[in-house]
Amino acid sequence: MVPPARTDRPRLTVVRGTQVANLSELQIYAHLKDHGFDPELLGARRTNYKDSDVPMPVRRLATPPIAGRISRTAAGGYLIGQVSPYRYFHEYLVGFDRAVQDSDILFPVDFGHPTSFQCLKHRPRAKVVVQVWENIPFNWPEDRPLSQHYRAVLEKADFFVPFTRSADRALRRMGVASERRSLVYCGVDTSAFRPPSSQERASARAHLGVGANDVVVTFVGRLGFFKGIYTLLESLTEVDRRVRLQLVGAGEERKASRRARDLGVADRVKFWGWVPHAELGPKILWGSDLVVAPSVPTEQWREQFDQFVVESMAAALPAVGSRTGGLPEVIDQGRTGLLVTPDDPEELAQGLNVLATDAALRSKMGEAARKRVESMFDARKNAATLGEVLRSKVLGLPD
Repeated sequence: MVPPARTDRPRLTVVRGTQVANLSELQIYAHLKDHGFDPELLGARRTNYKDSDVPMPVRRLATPPIAGRISRTAAGGYLIGQVSPYRYFHEYLVGFDRAVQDSDILFPVDFGHPTSFQCLKHRPRAKVVVQVWENIPFNWPEDRPLSQHYRAVLEKADFFVPFTRSADRALRRMGVASERRSLVYCGVDTSAFRPPSSQERASARAHLGVGANDVVVTFVGRLGFFKGIYTLLESLTEVDRRVRLQLVGAGEERKASRRARDLGVADRVKFWGWVPHAELGPKILWGSDLVVAPSVPTEQWREQFDQFVVESMAAALPAVGSRTGGLPEVIDQGRTGLLVTPDDPEELAQGLNVLATDAALRSKMGEAARKRVESMFDARKNAATLGEVLRSKVLGLPD
């Protein structure tokens, strides 16, 4: 007999598998401890951060060693994908059912991720609540058995929490009734990501190596076409010469560096590589003047939210972003930043020039950006909303 859920402090297990959880994204779950829950993170051992950096208890499980290596190969993955929804077998967690036997709620990363399927197949008693970022409906191969995975999660998960309006729309279009979903915006730590003092700003500017008259434009994310890196570099040829572009992240760094040299803007671009999350504010954002998110939508992906933009807005920085996916929900056009057409270097240059040449406008938009984050994207406040949803709509418990 399956025991009922605890009514005192339900255990909530955030399941990530090998998916590297964004540390900022985990804030909303961590703050559930202030609202009657015992949150924890369950995942594999391959991450780019220390467990001590996670703001809640962490447990690690192994993934299938030999079978996992086979399924990661092109041939192995293809053959498994032809016959089974276990297409990404290397993502599954060994000993999962035993690890979550005391959990009341399992919170996998997205309905398309293998751990969501594993949660449904191997849950002793827990309710499965799926966090959803995916904003393209029916984004799976109908002619492959993997579609069984998606359909099973959509049909059998107990509840869905879309983190953006665009994700909520996608769920609605895929037939998930309003009774099985609730929009709750993800949040950031507004005490860690905040406007700097004059001394902190001076220290960060010194770290970046920029002058008093330089205008620092910062990008943080995967360096690749879909994030708009090449559009951004091309736009720099038409941007005010005082602009100094800071690129933080890994990916196609060599290719992007060659493109910067070919365009003649290499002397105005600095590649920082991956920067630890705790250092992003003090070393990068506090020395910046504005941020840019020039994402380019593809057939399989649209920008989902961009935590970095929200963290930057919390630090009172205006943003220039593409009009795609969840970015229009984050950036209030004309008030906290500017939205531009994706993959249009001329329009992106115009947007950057508007802010790069007007310090007063940057300051005004930055103040509005901070207020917007405090009202809509504060992790502590949004955790209260999420806790209420989980208690009333998922567990059926009183407040």
